[in-house]
Amino acid sequence: MDEIDAAVEAAGAGELIVLPSDTVYGIGTRPDDPAATARLFAAKRRPLDLELPVLVPSTTAAHGIAEVDDRARRLMHAFWPGALTIVLPRTN
Repeated sequence: MDEIDAAVEAAGAGELIVLPSDTVYGIGTRPDDPAATARLFAAKRRPLDLELPVLVPSTTAAHGIAEVDDRARRLMHAFWPGALTIVLPRTN
């Protein structure tokens, strides 16, 4: 098993993983598992009322967790996949 497969398996199990970006390394886990996100908040020593970023693999996934307006939709379709970060409000 290579490192990417191991990270996918670990994140899927709710473990914390380290992931590189183009500027820094981050620590993450699956956002839909409350126990996993609690471990992330504890590891980062963040208050529980802080909102952490969620990385998404596709425009479809973004629509599932964020309020995507027309402007964001156009940017996603023009530049994703790619090095473009879009900050959007989360859905309930």
